[in-house]
Amino acid sequence: MKHRSEALSIYKTFTAMIRTHFDTSIRVFRADSAGEYLSGALCQVLSEHGTLAQFSCPGAHAQNGVAERKNRHLLETSRALLLASSVPPHFWAEAVSTANYLVNIQPSSALRGEIPYERLCSKLPDYSSLRLFGCVCYVLLAPRERTKLTAQSVECVFLGYSAEHKGYRCWDPVGRRMRISRDVVFDESRPYYPCPSSDTSSASLVDPLSFLILPDVSIASTRVVPPPLAPSPDVPPPSTSSHAVPSSSAPQPSPVVPSPREFSTGPSSLVPDYFVKPPVTQFYTRHVQPSSQPLSPDVASSSDAPSSPDATPTEDSSPEQFLRRCDRTTRRRPDFYSPSAYSAVVLSEPTSYRDAILHEEWQLAMAEEIAALERTGTWIFFLFLLMFILLHVSGL
Repeated sequence: MKHRSEALSIYKTFTAMIRTHFDTSIRVFRADSAGEYLSGALCQVLSEHGTLAQFSCPGAHAQNGVAERKNRHLLETSRALLLASSVPPHFWAEAVSTANYLVNIQPSSALRGEIPYERLCSKLPDYSSLRLFGCVCYVLLAPRERTKLTAQSVECVFLGYSAEHKGYRCWDPVGRRMRISRDVVFDESRPYYPCPSSDTSSASLVDPLSFLILPDVSIASTRVVPPPLAPSPDVPPPSTSSHAVPSSSAPQPSPVVPSPREFSTGPSSLVPDYFVKPPVTQFYTRHVQPSSQPLSPDVASSSDAPSSPDATPTEDSSPEQFLRRCDRTTRRRPDFYSPSAYSAVVLSEPTSYRDAILHEEWQLAMAEEIAALERTGTWIFFLFLLMFILLHVSGL
C-alpha cells in the first residue's frame, strides 16, 4: 500500500480472497482510529458484509495490542535480515515480505507451538526451498539473452520468494532489474554485499597507486625560493648611506626544506610522500631607517670601520647622533591576501615529461590525476575498449 486511500480497495480484495479460498467471511474488523478506517465508504462495506467494526480509543495503542505486536515482530525480523546480510536499506520491502513468509512457516507461541501455515492449510510447509537471504546466486539467462559464446547465467543477490510464481526473487545489480526464476544456483557461503568492517587496512588505501612507477627524484637538496614580495608603499627603501649596517654583517637565514616525510598526511593519504608539495616559507628582514639630518664628517668617517657589538658612545659623538645611528624600524607584515604579493610568481608549463618530473608541483599533479583515473575505473574501461577494437579489427 503506497497511499492510505488504498485501504478500501485492499480490504475488498482481501475479503474476496478469504471467501473464495476458505469459504468463510470476516466477522470482526478491529483497527485503530486512523482516518482511513473511519471513512464512510469502508464503514458502508463493513455493514453490507455484516462485519462488526471495533476501533481502539485515540492514542490507546494497547487496545490494539495484537496488531502492534505483530508489526513489531515483522520489523525486528526484517531488521535482522538486513543487518546480517548487509543488504542496503532501500530493499526493506523485500525484507518485510521475506520476514512475513518465514514467520508463517515457523512455530508460534500464540498457537501453542503450532505452525500458522499448517493450521490454515492443514499441511506442513516445505522447507527445502529456503535459502540464505542476501547471498550470491546465479540465475540462468533466458535463451533470448544469451548466445553460445556469452555467459549463460548472471550473478545476482537473493532477496526472497515470489508469491505469484514458484520461484525466487533475485536482484540483478548490473541490469538493475528483479529476476524471478526457478533455475538458480546459490552460493550461501558468500554474501553479495560485503560486511562493513571498522578495521581498515592502511595498505588498501595506497593500492590504487601501486602500479605507478616514476623515476626516483630526490627533492631533499632542492631549496624553495620564496616569491618576491611587492614593496609596501609606506615603507621606504633601504638607505645606501654610510651609516647603514652592511648586509653582509647580518647573516640571512637560508631557507631549509623540511624532509618529505614531514609533509606526509599519514596512512590515510592517497598521494605518496615524495609527491607532496612543500609549503612556501616566508622571511622577514629589517631595514635601517634613513636619517633626516646629514651626519658630521667625524661620524661618517668613523662608520667606515667595522663596529663591534659592544661599542659604546664616545665623548665626540653626542647621544643623539649615536641613537640616530642605531635607529631601526620593523617592516610591516606583508598582506598575504593581496594579489600583488604573488604577482611575480610565474610558473611555466613544461613541454615534455623530462621537464615535468623536475618540479614537485607537476609530480603531484600527475599522481593526483592517475589516482583519479584509477578511482573512476577509466583504465578498466580503456582496456575493454582496446579489446573490443582488437577483436573488431581481427574479424572475430
